[in-house]
Amino acid sequence: MSTTRDTAPLDSTSLDSGTLAGIRRIADLARERGIAIFTHARPDGDAAGSAAALARAMKALGARAEVVFVGPVPRWTADVMGSTPWRELPSNTPFGGDPALDNSAVAIVDTGSWSQLTELKPWLQARRERTLMVDHHLHTDPDVGAVRVVDPGAASATQVVARIVVALLNLDSPSKLPAAIAEPLYLGLATDTGWFRHSNTTSAVLVLGADLLDAGAVPAKLYELIEQRDDPSRLRLLSRALASLRIERAGRLAVMSLTLRDFELAGARRTESGGFIDHAMTLDGVEVAAILTEEPPQAGAPIVKISLRSKAFAARPGFMPVDVNVVCRTFGGGGHARAAGAKLEGALDGAIVRLLAAIPE
Repeated sequence: MSTTRDTAPLDSTSLDSGTLAGIRRIADLARERGIAIFTHARPDGDAAGSAAALARAMKALGARAEVVFVGPVPRWTADVMGSTPWRELPSNTPFGGDPALDNSAVAIVDTGSWSQLTELKPWLQARRERTLMVDHHLHTDPDVGAVRVVDPGAASATQVVARIVVALLNLDSPSKLPAAIAEPLYLGLATDTGWFRHSNTTSAVLVLGADLLDAGAVPAKLYELIEQRDDPSRLRLLSRALASLRIERAGRLAVMSLTLRDFELAGARRTESGGFIDHAMTLDGVEVAAILTEEPPQAGAPIVKISLRSKAFAARPGFMPVDVNVVCRTFGGGGHARAAGAKLEGALDGAIVRLLAAIPE
């Protein structure tokens, strides 16, 4: 199969014919050999939702599908995945393959960046010609996947996956999807829009959300599952993040940080700091927020993960939103204009200095 092509432009509702033909070739191969579905390490709601929805659609087409996550995974992962086959790989450990997956078709969802697929890169590169990549981020590496479906205008990867599964199942609307597919699609749509609060909440997002509700998604159940089942350790960790808060740039920039020791003292898992940055974004006058988190060393080198958010609107005269994707691209990361991330080698204090220098005044 040879399907190498440039990223296809998409409108808000449809796939072009060439891209759809490539997707159908991947689905045909999946029926013959099965399909392995991957996403970025430490999956969030959009990553897990995209993977689960695509796996269930492939199963409906008669294909054997398995989702492979690079951990650590959130505590709710097993509930979201249900009976859909999945496994967790350890972080910082190269994936050496598996006879059950080595000859299968491949899909990558919610990322098209090798920097987010480090443990999987050699294995995926060897299978590029039979790989479907689905993403919505501003930056993707051009050699990730031979069949590439990328829409940077989409609010979530599930918004793009929804178009794919509707087409593969020959439906005329997402409202006709099985509930088991609609639910994880809604999960990704809701979490990547901040439960429909962020600036990426468009009319198309709300229409799709309504269609998925008609198909059987239950928002209150999903919100409770994702947002209201924390351990006390998460609150202890949050208190340490809030205690680190520093305000820069005359109140326009808020910075928080977490060390490995903070996680240890709070008794918290690596996945429990998600969403902390939103607390800094609630501050009046703050236009950009950052949280820097120490990661376990790689090859003996200290690593710091950076997450950035920026506001789209502010009352300050002359306000111009900061494109945090551009900031993170200077460190080899990326994401969206209002939400992005990167990893830096080096100590936490030095990473803070480098980040402050990279954010526009």
